[in-house]
Amino acid sequence: MTEREFGNFSQWPLKELIAKERSFTVGDSRGAELQAEINRRYAKRNQRYSLVNVISTVVIAFGTFAGIVYGLDRGIYVGSYTYMAAVKDPFGSSAETQYVFKRCRYLFVSGLTEKGSHGGLIYASGGQNIGDAGLLYCRFFGE
Repeated sequence: MTEREFGNFSQWPLKELIAKERSFTVGDSRGAELQAEINRRYAKRNQRYSLVNVISTVVIAFGTFAGIVYGLDRGIYVGSYTYMAAVKDPFGSSAETQYVFKRCRYLFVSGLTEKGSHGGLIYASGGQNIGDAGLLYCRFFGE
């Protein structure tokens, strides 16, 4: 580091100011001038950071609000339930066919609404294919 002219601190990098300030004793007026310049720069930087923080907070708050409104407009998934239904053969046979249904619940602005799941329905002849009920799924948004 080369020795700079003492006095025009605005041209000095902060790193050099800090290094030079450490070379003065506590009561020295030149050290106090350097410390004042260092404090001024820190305050300026902190103001810049606080402005960025305020802008970031506003953007995040607006984005969160917009996301909530968007989600409630389309319906946000809040749960589901699965049930089985036995249907008798319409052609007079005594045989029953079992189906697995899944209903999805969505939260809209107007309240909770149920819709049928995606993936169709599962034919569970004699309850043997009940494990395939995982193929029925609910989307995150109710559309």
